[in-house]
Amino acid sequence: MPDATRLSAILFLLTASATARAEMVMFSQRNFQGTSYALTAASSSLSFSPRSVRVLPEEPWELCPRPFFGGTCITVSDAQPKLNLPRAFSGMVRSARPAAGTAQAPETNPAKDSQPKP
Repeated sequence: MPDATRLSAILFLLTASATARAEMVMFSQRNFQGTSYALTAASSSLSFSPRSVRVLPEEPWELCPRPFFGGTCITVSDAQPKLNLPRAFSGMVRSARPAAGTAQAPETNPAKDSQPKP
């Protein structure tokens, strides 16, 4: 394999593995132990009983008690080593998705905003 082709293949593999990381991981036991279930995109139908959850910083996820994001969902915005699901979940997460509106609002400039308007 020519050097340029080999380098392209290596770069592709590195890029693919870097983007394939899980955005949320649920664990069957507390303190991130036991069987894990990783999600990188919304899942409208699943069946997992998490006791702990990890999410990437500033990328919250919604966990829902019914398929297709039904019921009263909860938002997980940081690592939860001891996740306590509400009673409506009956211990099971049936669907999950990245939380809507996670983009931060633009910062305002107080000095500019306080200037009198002409």
